[in-house]
Parts: sequence; C-alpha cells; structure tokens
Amino acid sequence: MRKRTIWSWHHSYDQRIENPLMNIGGDFQEITWDEALRTIADRMQTTVNRSGPNSLAAIGPKN
Repeated sequence: MRKRTIWSWHHSYDQRIENPLMNIGGDFQEITWDEALRTIADRMQTTVNRSGPNSLAAIGPKN
C-alpha cells in the first residue's frame, strides 16, 4: 500500500519538471527535447570514445 501512495504522489505533484532543464552558467534553463537528447547522445559518445565501449551501463525495468 505504501508504494501505491508514493507513486500517486509522484504523478500528481504539481511542481514536477515537465521540460528538460540544462545547467548553463549556474542557472537551470529550459531547453527543447531535441537539444536534451542531442546533448545526452553527444556526451555518451564522448564517454565511449574516451573510455571504450564498455564504459556505459543501462538500468531498466525487470520485464
């Protein structure tokens, strides 16, 4: 029952972030989804280039 309560709160919280934010000069600024995904992909590629293909890991649901 506790998990359900926390989950309900998480999805109904009125101050949750709905758009991606990026720390630019110490301030969080809203960016587009395209910019956010491009930034993530670029940084992941940089990590692989520097540290090799085994340098990234992913965690997903147990399905």
